[in-house]
Amino acid sequence: MKRNLIILILSIMSLFFAYSSNIKIDRVGIINLDLILETVFSGKSKTMQDIKKEKNEFETNLKKIEENVMILKEASLKEEDQQKKLIIEKKIEEVTKQYNDYYKLKSYQIEQKIKKIQGPIIKEIYDTVRKLSEQEGFTLILDAKNESVFYYSFEADITQKIIDIFVKNYDN
Repeated sequence: MKRNLIILILSIMSLFFAYSSNIKIDRVGIINLDLILETVFSGKSKTMQDIKKEKNEFETNLKKIEENVMILKEASLKEEDQQKKLIIEKKIEEVTKQYNDYYKLKSYQIEQKIKKIQGPIIKEIYDTVRKLSEQEGFTLILDAKNESVFYYSFEADITQKIIDIFVKNYDN
């Protein structure tokens, strides 16, 4: 699916750029930013290792809460006394709320820690990709995992031409 989407994007871009007389996409490259981050930087930073450990603990805790909910649901199904069944169902609601609250808070905290340290790392990766692209003639680099443009040559940017066309068409 992702591969088809990338091919479609590249096809559309090729057609679009074909109509732009002096714009040319010479070479397109694909990177997997997540893999670069995981492979190159995850083992080099104690903070990244701590975040990875925190993520693992987070997932383990979520699984424990899920197991607790499953046990309570089984108990509710087996319980014949309606009063006790209501107590168990209330407990299920409490544990489910605990799960949701914990998930939201902890995932937000982890995400913020990742963003804080990844900013400089991503800039370093971007600079490296830009240098390599300029050296080897790449004009467009796509991030395969996120299906987005990671880098493009400013020479391939036709934004001003599009603006000029619209200004010309709407001024008349």
